[in-house]
Amino acid sequence: MNGILSPECTLTCRSQQHGSQITAAIIRGTDAQAISYIKNLCKQCCMVTDMTGKTALHTAVSCGKNKVVQWLLFQGVPLNQRDWENGYTPLHRALFYGYLHVACALLKAGANLNVQDHDSLTPLDHV
Repeated sequence: MNGILSPECTLTCRSQQHGSQITAAIIRGTDAQAISYIKNLCKQCCMVTDMTGKTALHTAVSCGKNKVVQWLLFQGVPLNQRDWENGYTPLHRALFYGYLHVACALLKAGANLNVQDHDSLTPLDHV
């Protein structure tokens, strides 16, 4: 891949490999590096999921990477998508990990406080 769009990556890409590479880039890179890498890796960088159903927004929120979160929000990512692992939305993750500034950004963008995870807990229940 080397950060270049592959010929098989289309506007309907659902590659879990791309999802995993995006997750790794967000975890390991700076905010600027992560944004640069993921926008050049996949045409659906905001929508693809890794093997646990996490999107780029789930990962950026979990790491407290505010600039990546802001960039993803500007791209129009789904705010209330639940991961497969435990049913967490990005807002669940922001509050679970204590990133209140990220949680505020998600709420301002329209995240739903009433979505329940697999244990029937809302994001506020994790506070």
